[in-house]
Amino acid sequence: MTTLSDAIKGTNGRAPDAVLDPSGSRVSMSNEHYMIHQSNMWEFSIVSRALAHNGLVLVQIQTGPKAMHLKELRVWGDAAEASFELIETPTLTTGTTAITMPNLNRNDGAAAPAGVTMFSDPTVISAGTELMNRLFGAGAGVGQTAFAGMDKTDRERVLKASTRYLIRVKNLEANARNFSVDGAFYLNVD
Repeated sequence: MTTLSDAIKGTNGRAPDAVLDPSGSRVSMSNEHYMIHQSNMWEFSIVSRALAHNGLVLVQIQTGPKAMHLKELRVWGDAAEASFELIETPTLTTGTTAITMPNLNRNDGAAAPAGVTMFSDPTVISAGTELMNRLFGAGAGVGQTAFAGMDKTDRERVLKASTRYLIRVKNLEANARNFSVDGAFYLNVD
């Protein structure tokens, strides 16, 4: 019998494919949880404060040689009406600031995956194929002063390998508002 503690000790902190607890029962976890233990899950986030009317939050994603499983993608706004798009193969000039992609398994400290980059504020020359387009409303009254959307905890979008993507959020409010975009992803395991 291999216990979780023994298994982790023998695999440099990574959970093996099958583990038994002390009673002999198989320990199971979600695929995403397993990917974290395998040091194959990264996250990213960007915050834009006081984004003016019609201002844009832009996140450029360049996938590497393996397909990227975008498991979570969330857009948050502070009492704002906004639009959100996910675009494949846009033509753009690389953004100005690299976005940090920490690995969720901090014991291994795995760096960002090979070939995967993310930048904020690229210059968009032309849009590519729109994969997703949503509109969020501000609402009014108690409990309706913020929106959140695009939570991918039950679904995922598998992005093509070696392909460029763009996340674009536009403030449709007359006043400046705060926004954030965050997500998590893992890569195909070959």
